[in-house]
Amino acid sequence: MNQQFISVTEARANFKALLNKVASGQTEVVLLRDSNPEAVLVPYKYYIEKSQSEKSAWNARFDAYIKKARKIGKTWAKKQNIKLKSISEDELYERIKQV
Repeated sequence: MNQQFISVTEARANFKALLNKVASGQTEVVLLRDSNPEAVLVPYKYYIEKSQSEKSAWNARFDAYIKKARKIGKTWAKKQNIKLKSISEDELYERIKQV
């Protein structure tokens, strides 16, 4: 997909045409304010796909961290001679506080 750089003033004057180009997938429009990129107009379909992709990647990283934390927790409990299946959550928190 092509990228078009355009000032906010020019975009305001030609917004309908820009919107049609973006919506049809012909281009992405980078909006410039004082020659600095400020925002990008992209097709809605692309935006949704990117959002879902980012969410999936975040969920995968979160799941990996949870898995690692569980492993660390189990190792710690084993070193402390804590049997996780026979201890209540409140008792476990009290043991953690003592450390």
